[in-house]
Amino acid sequence: MKNFKQIAFGLLVGAMALGFSAFTSASKNAIKVTKDAKGRLLFTASYYNKTGIAGDSNAADFVYRNTAGPSCASNPSDECTAEWTTSNAPVNNAAPSGSPSRTGSATTGDYNGH
Repeated sequence: MKNFKQIAFGLLVGAMALGFSAFTSASKNAIKVTKDAKGRLLFTASYYNKTGIAGDSNAADFVYRNTAGPSCASNPSDECTAEWTTSNAPVNNAAPSGSPSRTGSATTGDYNGH
């Protein structure tokens, strides 16, 4: 009887863990939130480079994607992603907005998102 209770309890705990994990998902493109000297929120996220031009600083050439769909194909001469810091939270399928400035790192490759 004691073993039966332990097994039942173990199954219950396992089912609860699976149930809770079904409602949480990790973001593919994490957003870092900080504050500037005046206390305003700043959002730093990785945006996909639609042109592939390395060092491109035109915010309209980038798009934020928080899905598993887009990825970077291997191409060391093109730029796939770059970090941008903005005063507006990133919006899926949109360019950086709210005083965007290019900051942080970039990755090489070809953006093959839609």
